[in-house]
Amino acid sequence: MFSIFGLLLLLYNSLGQHQGVEKALRKLKESVDRFEFNFHKAVLEEYGQIGMVKSALEERAERHFNLLDQTNIDFPAAVIQTEKRIENFFASKVGALKRLASAAEKEALKVNIDEELPISLTDKECSRNLRQLNKNSVKNSQIWERINKGELQQRSGVHVAIEAYKCSGEVVRDLNWTGQQQLERQMIENIKLDSSIMRQYIGTYSGLTRIFPGKFFLSTIFSDF
Repeated sequence: MFSIFGLLLLLYNSLGQHQGVEKALRKLKESVDRFEFNFHKAVLEEYGQIGMVKSALEERAERHFNLLDQTNIDFPAAVIQTEKRIENFFASKVGALKRLASAAEKEALKVNIDEELPISLTDKECSRNLRQLNKNSVKNSQIWERINKGELQQRSGVHVAIEAYKCSGEVVRDLNWTGQQQLERQMIENIKLDSSIMRQYIGTYSGLTRIFPGKFFLSTIFSDF
């Protein structure tokens, strides 16, 4: 801080005492260069170990930039390029969402919304449904470990909110229609078209959510899974 204050004093005194502007500016430049050199040596190298950081970064990013090197940037062109990249990013995600929504609507039309659904399944039906849920549950670590090892093909997983009743007719209905192959194929196609898509979700009023690609979630971390 004292060095910067000294620079300001030097500028003031130089302009006030010398008629030659060029001489004053030359002195200012010399002081700035000296300050920059001393700051770099005394602070960055001695205390910040910038040399170690620079070499480590350049090994990993040498193709993209050199640390502390001066680079000329065409800011108007860079802004336009960045704007286009952002537009393409969101356009791709919106397109994927529209395709998935369209596929989900087609599958949902196959569901008879006027059908009387039992509030509770019979014991036999409940056991069968729980087994089916377990085969797709994001809490079943065995499934996703086998998928990660390549033993099983990547697919969607489901979770049911903790407040939902897993043996209700609505959960069974939503488990079945969200698990249609057409929806799986659409999710796979979306990722092929845009590899930056991390997850795709289909939510339902019953509390069941289908996720693609499925992934194991610890119950201790996500209490509603």
